Formats: sequence, structure tokens, C-alpha cells
Amino acid sequence: MVTMIAHHAVADYETWINGGKAAMNNTERSAQAGIVSSKVYRSANGGGVVVMHTFNNLESAQKYEKMMQSTEGHAMVEKMGGKLPITIWLVEEVKL
Repeated sequence: MVTMIAHHAVADYETWINGGKAAMNNTERSAQAGIVSSKVYRSANGGGVVVMHTFNNLESAQKYEKMMQSTEGHAMVEKMGGKLPITIWLVEEVKL
């Protein structure tokens, strides 16, 4: 499993969260993108969000990362009330 951690600021949290709910509740879209599960965190000061999507494999995560860093992905984030830039990490859990 690979997790994408994406962080960006938000211009308007209420607009952003409503758009995020619609996007994340679109199970067909998530399945097409290879997303297995998602979590969202809001920074304590309300200025930004962290979105975590889990994928079955690195290839699916990299494909989604590429889309998020594209003009299409940037437009989607801005339409939802997010602000650029988007910082993305692809990580795998380490068992200690």
C-alpha cells in the first residue's frame, strides 16, 4: 500500500470542505483513480488541509500525483477553494 499525503492552503474552508465531500463521496471516481481509502485533516489554525489517499500500488499513486500536479489538478483544487502550491509526498508505512 502507498499513501499520498497532499498539503495545501485553503482560501475558504467551508467552500473547500463542501467540494471535498462531493469529490470523496464519488466512489466511482475514486475507484477509477485507484484510491482505496481517504482521510482529511485540517490544520489547527484553519489555514490549510492535509489529504491522505491510499492506493494499492506505487503506479496508481504516481499517476494520481501527476494529475494533481497538472493544470487539471491545480484547477480542481482552486475551484474547490484550495490554494496553490500543492505539496505531495508518496509514502509507505514502515513497521517497527
